[in-house]
Amino acid sequence: MSNKNSMGFAVILSLDIRDYSEVQHMFRRYPRAIFGLAMPYTPESDFADILAQGEDLFISAHGSPSTIGHPTSGVRFSAAELAKWLTERVVPCNFFGNIYIAAPGANQHYINELLDALGSEFESRVHGLFDVAYSQIVPPGRNNWVRAA
Repeated sequence: MSNKNSMGFAVILSLDIRDYSEVQHMFRRYPRAIFGLAMPYTPESDFADILAQGEDLFISAHGSPSTIGHPTSGVRFSAAELAKWLTERVVPCNFFGNIYIAAPGANQHYINELLDALGSEFESRVHGLFDVAYSQIVPPGRNNWVRAA
C-alpha cells in the first residue's frame, strides 16, 4: 500500500460525527496531502461529484461486527448497505482509488463482506483499521491497516 494515491488527494467521510465544523475540528491536524478534506455524512449528500476517480476514500465510523456508522443515532450500514451507498452516492464512475474503513468495533469479517458486496473490481483496494480510537486514522501503508480478502 502506498501512502499516496495517484492524484495526491483524498476524502475523509465521517459517519460518526454529523456536524461539519466538528468534523473539520477533529481532522484539522491530518495532513491534507494524505487524507484530503473531511466531511460529515448526511443522508442527502452525494459525494460522487467530490471524490475523483483516483482519490482514496477514508471512512471514519463507530463499528460492530455487523454494522458501521453513528454510535447512538442515525445511519448504520451493514457491509451490503455500505457497498450500495458507496456505489450509488460516493465513488465516481470508473473509481480506481482505495477505500479505507477506520471503524473500531468492526473486524476483518466486515471488510471481507464489503469487498464481496462491491465486487472483484475492488480487489486489493478495501482496507480496514479496527484497533485505534474513534475518529483516529493512520496513514496507509502502516501495519495497522488490514486488506479485505
